[in-house]
Amino acid sequence: MDTNGDPQDIDHPIPGNDDAVRAIELFTSKVSQAILDGKQKRMEKELQEAKKEEPVGPEEEPTATEPQTPSPSKSTPEEGGEGGHAEPGESV
Repeated sequence: MDTNGDPQDIDHPIPGNDDAVRAIELFTSKVSQAILDGKQKRMEKELQEAKKEEPVGPEEEPTATEPQTPSPSKSTPEEGGEGGHAEPGESV
């Protein structure tokens, strides 16, 4: 806002000389840097929130495609397990 400006129409007055090119460059560079900083902080915040909401990874949760080992009680006599013993006339 320059001395010849009407302050009633200005929401955020910034005192300065609006006739000097260097002053305008300074004001616009500070405003644009503040915008870029704000956007960067918002992106970082959104990334942190997204990481908090990520589902459990596959290494932490067993999947149905993993091979399952048979329990010793259901092993066959050939494997040396006890569960394969059958009486005559019974099927294993």
